[in-house]
Amino acid sequence: MVFHLGCRLPLLRPENTDVGNTSSTTIRYGLPDRSHVTITLFNTLGQEVALLQNGEQEAGYHEVQCDGSRLSSGVYFYHLRASDFVETKRLLFVR
Repeated sequence: MVFHLGCRLPLLRPENTDVGNTSSTTIRYGLPDRSHVTITLFNTLGQEVALLQNGEQEAGYHEVQCDGSRLSSGVYFYHLRASDFVETKRLLFVR
């Protein structure tokens, strides 16, 4: 999954690049400026199941591993917030 945040980096819609490994994925994103980044994983009931990233990060490209091996198979949502950018996307973990 790839996010490019801000006007200096074009916004690309995320896509799952981890073909063959459906119990984990990598979320990649770019920051045009230093930002506080929060990436949270929720189940379909809206309960937080993992905090993947929470802190200040420098401008540039970053990635975070989302390991679903300890989660039940199913649909999850990850919520990415950086400065004034907010995006929620769906993930599917299959065992």
